[in-house]
Amino acid sequence: MEIEKRYCQSCGMPLDINQEELLGTNGDQTKCDEYCAYCYQNGQYTVDYSMKKVIDVWVENTDLFNNHVHTQYTPNELRTVLNKRLPTLKRWKQKIDTENIYHEIINRIKVYINSHLFDMLNTEQLSKIAGLSKFHFLRIFKEYTGESIGVYIQRIRLEYIAHLLLTANLSLNNIMLQTNYQTKHSLSKAFKKHFGLSPSDYKQQYKQQPYNEVPILSEKRLPLIKNISSLSMIYRTIDNTCSTMKAYKDIWKELLSFAESNITKSPENRFISVSMDDPLITAYSNCRFLIGLTVNQKVKAKGKFGMMEIPAGHYAVFKYEGDYSSLPDLYRYIYLTWLLQSEYRQKNTLSFELYIKTPIEEDYNNLLTEIYIPIEKTTKK
Repeated sequence: MEIEKRYCQSCGMPLDINQEELLGTNGDQTKCDEYCAYCYQNGQYTVDYSMKKVIDVWVENTDLFNNHVHTQYTPNELRTVLNKRLPTLKRWKQKIDTENIYHEIINRIKVYINSHLFDMLNTEQLSKIAGLSKFHFLRIFKEYTGESIGVYIQRIRLEYIAHLLLTANLSLNNIMLQTNYQTKHSLSKAFKKHFGLSPSDYKQQYKQQPYNEVPILSEKRLPLIKNISSLSMIYRTIDNTCSTMKAYKDIWKELLSFAESNITKSPENRFISVSMDDPLITAYSNCRFLIGLTVNQKVKAKGKFGMMEIPAGHYAVFKYEGDYSSLPDLYRYIYLTWLLQSEYRQKNTLSFELYIKTPIEEDYNNLLTEIYIPIEKTTKK
């Protein structure tokens, strides 16, 4: 007779219902054939671990796992097995489905805020867009972003103002007219509270910061000016732009996996990233950095993957060769030197990068990236 086996719906260990000592217990002390004794006792989970923590614990105790289920996994092999198995199990599947819904909501709200940054925004309005009660929306937003909705909006506004201050040759009065601050005093006060400096002192200090010469620009600094059509992209948010190259490669692989299941493959699909903040103004932990794939069809947002459109228009296109370590210096050159000396100013749209050669296919030193800065002509005084 074949022995019936199931997986523990928490830790993924195969269960043998004929080995009762390995089975968890229900609230009435009967044996539970869904969970192992390590994870479930008296009708409750024994520990409040995350899915990642459960995997880490088993990997640290690979010999114990092998002994129970008569396998011969190495720690790395066991991690691979559990990484695939646990998301399908009862304890985690519902959490993952819920998290995917919340990620979709937070992505949608962030896109809305960015598109209406200096409109009157309030929690009642945003909670309706999110489809949640006001209380639930405020709790979920802070849980997923680390900031309250009010603090988030204020920070995004002030950091955008700081970017204008440095790159647009605009006076504080002109900047005030483009924002919802009622007076120059209220803007200066909010700015100093956030950055610790007055707008004029901040501008002076920022421009005095040294930056390295970018090799690719040493001989030819002029970009190509292009008029492009709008681009649709699926994207995934990277929470911290200080990721390792391996982390970028893993995200690209994740995107490809998502794309294979959700879009019709096309030669026009390109890796793309959108930097919604200046990393020299915004703390790395707060940078909104989206990495994705251009698509020529509509794709339903799903979990951590969102859908957005990059506006058509004129862009200054800079080519950059090599790994990404010097990109911050290139952006400093673009914003603090080229843009201020050119006949253009940056439009109120997003800059983005197209990855012509990526870490998936090339050595890091041979990477090729195109940086697109949205521009419009301005009249020099």
